[in-house]
Amino acid sequence: EANVPREAITMGIATILAAREIAILATGEHKSGIVRRAVEGEIDRAVAATFLQRHPNTQDGRYLRRRFLTPPETPVVDRENGRPPGRSADADQ
Repeated sequence: EANVPREAITMGIATILAAREIAILATGEHKSGIVRRAVEGEIDRAVAATFLQRHPNTQDGRYLRRRFLTPPETPVVDRENGRPPGRSADADQ
């Protein structure tokens, strides 16, 4: 019972998907498997967090770590298109 939160916020997936930006964070190495499944796995009703992949602006801990914990001169790129977040191929022309 010492590790059980006394307070929590419950939100449905529709409310979460209405957010401008979503950050997926988890503490503890033991959670890495489920976070990987949520971020990289197939969309699956058994893992509600997989639906966050459908949001246009979902960032996982790896992106956030690179974005906020790397030196400013280190370029950060979007894993989908290889460009800085928010930059499309049209911006290069």
